[in-house]
Amino acid sequence: MINDTHLYKIFSALPVPTLVLLPDAPVFTIIEVNQAYLDIAFNTREQLVGKGFFESFPSNVYNKQVMRSLQKVLLTKQPDTAETQKFKIKPTDSPGYEDRYFDTCNTPVLNDKDEIEFIIRSVNDVTAVTATRKKEQLAKARLVTNEKFLSETQRIAHIGSWEVDIEKGELNWSDELRDIFEFEEKQLPDLAHSFNFFKGENREAVEKAVNYAIENCKAFDIEVKAITAKGNEKWVRVTGDVEVKDGKCTRIFGATQDIDHRKATEQELIDSRNKFQSLIQTVEGIVWEADAQTFEFTFVSDNVQSILGYTPQQWLSHADFWQKHIYPPDLDSAVDYCHVQTKKCLNHTFDYRMLKANGEIAWIKDIVSIITENGKPKLLRGLMVDITEAKHLTELDHLEKTVLELNAQKHASIDEVLAIYLHGIESLFPQMQCSILKVKNNHVYNWASPSLPEVYTASINGLKIGPNTGSCGTAAFLKEPVIVSSIANDTRWAEYRHLALPHNLLACWSYPIINVVGEVIAVLGFYYHEEKSPQEAELKVIERSGIILKVILENRINSDIIKEHALLMKQGQELANFGNWQWDIVNNVVNWSDALYSIYGLDQSSFKATFEGYQELLHPDDRQTVYHIITNVLETKKDIVFEERIIRPTGEIRYLKSWGRVQTNNNGEPVKMIGACLDITESKVAETKLKALHSELEEHLNVLELSEKKYSDLFHLSPLPMWVFDIETLKFLNVNTAAIKHYGYTLDEFLKMTVKDIRPKEDHTEFDMTMKMVAEQNGSGYSGIFRHKKKNGQIIKVEIQSNFITFNNRQTHIVLANDITERQNHIDAIEKQNKRLSDIAWIQSHVVRAPLARIMGLIEVFKIYRDADVNKPEIVENIISSAKELDTIVRDISNKTEEIWLNNRN
Repeated sequence: MINDTHLYKIFSALPVPTLVLLPDAPVFTIIEVNQAYLDIAFNTREQLVGKGFFESFPSNVYNKQVMRSLQKVLLTKQPDTAETQKFKIKPTDSPGYEDRYFDTCNTPVLNDKDEIEFIIRSVNDVTAVTATRKKEQLAKARLVTNEKFLSETQRIAHIGSWEVDIEKGELNWSDELRDIFEFEEKQLPDLAHSFNFFKGENREAVEKAVNYAIENCKAFDIEVKAITAKGNEKWVRVTGDVEVKDGKCTRIFGATQDIDHRKATEQELIDSRNKFQSLIQTVEGIVWEADAQTFEFTFVSDNVQSILGYTPQQWLSHADFWQKHIYPPDLDSAVDYCHVQTKKCLNHTFDYRMLKANGEIAWIKDIVSIITENGKPKLLRGLMVDITEAKHLTELDHLEKTVLELNAQKHASIDEVLAIYLHGIESLFPQMQCSILKVKNNHVYNWASPSLPEVYTASINGLKIGPNTGSCGTAAFLKEPVIVSSIANDTRWAEYRHLALPHNLLACWSYPIINVVGEVIAVLGFYYHEEKSPQEAELKVIERSGIILKVILENRINSDIIKEHALLMKQGQELANFGNWQWDIVNNVVNWSDALYSIYGLDQSSFKATFEGYQELLHPDDRQTVYHIITNVLETKKDIVFEERIIRPTGEIRYLKSWGRVQTNNNGEPVKMIGACLDITESKVAETKLKALHSELEEHLNVLELSEKKYSDLFHLSPLPMWVFDIETLKFLNVNTAAIKHYGYTLDEFLKMTVKDIRPKEDHTEFDMTMKMVAEQNGSGYSGIFRHKKKNGQIIKVEIQSNFITFNNRQTHIVLANDITERQNHIDAIEKQNKRLSDIAWIQSHVVRAPLARIMGLIEVFKIYRDADVNKPEIVENIISSAKELDTIVRDISNKTEEIWLNNRN
């Protein structure tokens, strides 16, 4: 089992100079270092461990490059290798300094949470590789010189010579040749046996060269592997020529050079170059080299194909390939900047866009180093890194911030916000064309499509969603993203491809925008003029765009709902003469609703509500009482209901019923008081009814406290029935609690009914005429007294007041209904009573007068003719008859009066 001690020993003994850093940018504290690093840094462990890297090496000329590399590691969580760096190193066995070359690599160590825990910085001494490269160049130059020299001296080497007399069959070797072949015997082999120093294909090559020279009288020069007499393998160069007599080869002679060391060196150089090339190809970027004067590239690593889609051969085949493939809007600025910095011999880094082989656009970060000669720029060497995804995310962040800020502004329309957002996405992906379709009643409607052809958007406007209605209609139906890479071949576009293909719309990816209740409210579409499947970066943008659009649309929809509810509340308060208020006790700031200002008869612009100002408006007889009520509420923290009188600026006295509640802080201290006022002046005579409603209002006081969050509460808390109905369909859209209780229907039952359903059938004609009149008045309200029918069949009389409003984007009326059945019955009873009293008065003035007049006349006759001889019994009989008639009339009046009294009593 390897423990930490073993690992530490292994780390300390590593031949590669290594130290371990913490990711605590910008300090990068050194927490461990091995001996190999201490040897090249000429420091002790105590001088480094526990200190920041840049604090330990303040004079390092490459500190900026080191910082960039470490920051890149923190950003990408990937290893980063810096360019080869040159240092002056003082060897331990020499008094002077020598140049040493190092490659450095910073490698992150991640923990289980995918966070960087350490950074391992390793240093590789590549001095030998660098020297080998120089030697390779020198060796090549020398080889050319030697080859020229050998050619001039008939390519005869002076290392080992040999000779074969063809006629005599004799073979001669120089001593140097014996050494080459490690041959110590005195007797040399003949020509045939000398081929035994070569094996396999090497022997065949030598035999073929010699025989060809003899037969054709031609010289030869070959390099082959030989086996010495001691069995050692080595490379030799064999050159030979022939001597010809009478057209016949009589002698062949030449030289054999031991080239084993050179071959080994060449192989090392090849291996070194291959390793260097492999190292270059492993860099996550495009390594390149170019002429500093012409900008013609001389080297491009293979990564150019994976990043931009071009082969190195394609790149190097045209002198101006780089310039021609820069995205046109960036061409001048990128090339000019590079020219300027190159002339100044300044290393530089710059960002620009390039056209990929497939037509897409890639963001490139180009890190350029200037190689100078005699103070002038000679070569450019650099690394192109693909930063497309990072650039898109940065620009997308900026776009989202801009759009969200715009969406928060009241004056910005949703169409403007969506158009700006889509323009921004299209600027990030120039080959992409975007659209947003609104989903309503299972149909899609164009909302924003800034770059799509109008003919196309018009052709799909209003299409019904379904499982095979293109990309957007299908996405809305399935409530999931739909990726169509080929509109021409996808079955979901079978009935609609004829609309898209004429406009060269060949691919479409769609993403549904789903609200919190699971309804699709819109579909985001991405079109391309080529058949295309999304890459990972594009999928991230699509998903992110969908989330942002969900936020924008839901915020806007919620904002519209709040506005509608605010309007509903305002109109409800106006209809009910009901207002609310808030009192910030700490700052003595009072806020009144518009309806409350109307109740008080005040203008908001000229009156600033305060507690003292409110006291001044109270009736003088109520001020002290109300003041004690308020102070008592602040002390007890208990809800209060009271009546008060106010005096309007006109001198008019109004009666109010008011409710109040105190809100406290964590210490129980009053900080806010909220409440409401109902103008009961007009209904003061209906005291009994208001007392009954008082209990209901008190029950809803707790809900009133939430009015800051839901404006519609006032609609539902109105003591009088209220509802909203659609002008076209006459359907109930919303009904308050008072209406539900008063009429006996549930909310669900109301929402399935029309306002016509609560009218008696015999009143339907009158109702139709009223609605026709309202429609002709272009949205104005109406009022009057009408008959309504409760769920239990009871017919009631209601006084109606209505106003026109827009509710959920519909033309509607909000209605306030006051049940006046009792009041109307009372009036009818009074009218009946008056009628009976009128009858009694008529009887008294007409019917009673006749018998009474007769009685009075007969009595007068009786007086006059008391002593005369007249028929007195007949006169008495007439008086008695008239008296009985009068008694009957008086009894009738008495009965009618008693009936009226009993009716009043009942």
